[in-house]
Amino acid sequence: MNFLRLLSGQVEQRFTYLCRNSAAWYSEATRSYENALRFLGQDGQEFGNDRGGASAKPQVLVDGCKKRTAFGQNETVFLFKTTKTAALPLTDFWPQDYGAADQAFGFILGPVCFV
Repeated sequence: MNFLRLLSGQVEQRFTYLCRNSAAWYSEATRSYENALRFLGQDGQEFGNDRGGASAKPQVLVDGCKKRTAFGQNETVFLFKTTKTAALPLTDFWPQDYGAADQAFGFILGPVCFV
């Protein structure tokens, strides 16, 4: 992986958060980003919505979880792009809007692409 990092100028990865009654980025209920997910990259870089000391923001491609729907499943898709090639892959994430009996989540971690 170090060789790929040396040969690349950028790295990217997708993360899909599957939700039921749980906000992933923006929450229409609170009209805020207070429950936005936070992520940790391999080199310790934090990604988030500028809260909690996060130093980089992911691009949100789809924010289907913002309505916090209790019926069915929705998803929020994040795209992480950075020139800091050691920052990815993602190693951890913190769901902030989770814990109530009517909430559920899952996730899909996409492959890391060195460009």
